[in-house]
Amino acid sequence: MPVTLKTAPCGWGFRHLEIAPYLEECARLGFGHAEINVSDRDDIRHLGCKPRPAELRRIAEAERASGVKIVCFCTGLTFLEDDPEQVRANVRAARTIIEAASECGAQVLRVFAGWLPLVRARADHYRRCGDALAELGDYAAPRGVTVALENHGGLSSTGAQMLRLLTMADHPNVAVNYDGGNFALHGEDPVSAFLLLRPHIRYTHWKGIRTDGDELSACALGEGAFDWTPVVHGLLEDGYQGYWTLELPEGEGMEEALTRSVQHLQDLAARATA
Repeated sequence: MPVTLKTAPCGWGFRHLEIAPYLEECARLGFGHAEINVSDRDDIRHLGCKPRPAELRRIAEAERASGVKIVCFCTGLTFLEDDPEQVRANVRAARTIIEAASECGAQVLRVFAGWLPLVRARADHYRRCGDALAELGDYAAPRGVTVALENHGGLSSTGAQMLRLLTMADHPNVAVNYDGGNFALHGEDPVSAFLLLRPHIRYTHWKGIRTDGDELSACALGEGAFDWTPVVHGLLEDGYQGYWTLELPEGEGMEEALTRSVQHLQDLAARATA
């Protein structure tokens, strides 16, 4: 029986757009869901870290007008910091974002651990990060939001590092945003990482990875060097009900690449369920 995937574009590639035109663009591209970036950076136009009620009302209006539902908030706040007080401040800020996500009906808060180099890593870094994630898991659970930790370099480069962070958090509402492309770009085999993290995956990012000599770079899904069949089939076999979010390099041709990537993902899913 054919399966319909809940696809969405990654918010990062559209960060220069205000919410209303961004959701209109999502609808034009055929997406019914979207994720947004939450940041106070000037180049990220979706939503600030302390959303005002008027901003949340505008989000609801943009959703109604476009027919696109925001399902994930993403924050750049990190928790692998040298200063415990900075970690505490980031947790407080993330709690505010969880409240906004819940009010908007978004089901996921996507977070990063941080980009601390391995050479500087100490056990207390992991412990602070784990405690921060557990606190956010507690705060998010009654609000209907899952905290999804993305593998994005630093001490989240490998499946084993991600599992260590999850183990330190030890919370049922702290899960994985699996990004196979990011694993590949940081030297980890994406399928091996998937097999290790499989029970914890509740959100996903997708992009192709191409090779140019010894270098790897992102491209449209299905046009690179990696075969994502084992991961797609494994997720569907596990009954994965989460979102399949497409992330591609910015620039000319990104919209067409998104369309091709969605089609490739649907083709893989169709073969898995044939």
